[in-house]
Amino acid sequence: MLGLFANVPAVVRINDLCTHSCVSSSFLHNHNVPCSVTVRDGVVIESTSGPVHVLTVDGWYDSRQSFCLAYLHGCDVELGRDWLTSINAILVGSRIQCPLPRDVERLLIGHTWIFQPKGVYFCRLSYE
Repeated sequence: MLGLFANVPAVVRINDLCTHSCVSSSFLHNHNVPCSVTVRDGVVIESTSGPVHVLTVDGWYDSRQSFCLAYLHGCDVELGRDWLTSINAILVGSRIQCPLPRDVERLLIGHTWIFQPKGVYFCRLSYE
């Protein structure tokens, strides 16, 4: 599906088999998206917090969380179980169902859901 990462159009894949969400390192470097660098046990680790915007049936999620960098094929951003769990997502085919009001109230810090009335589009996604 199409979405936005750091306000740049991105191909987003949802993968419930992956434990952590990640973003393509080439996508970040090609679009000059800022990232953080930390060193743990002598290993350099790059991460970024997005935000990522993902369309649902009647709106979109706007999420800011930690995304690790990875070599991804076929997508720019891969949303894993950590993201799906944090928003309590329900998949309908390849799309995310709009959340129940109680789930919107329970969203973790850094995650919001924005209602989009039918016929209103919040942005134009293209690779011009």
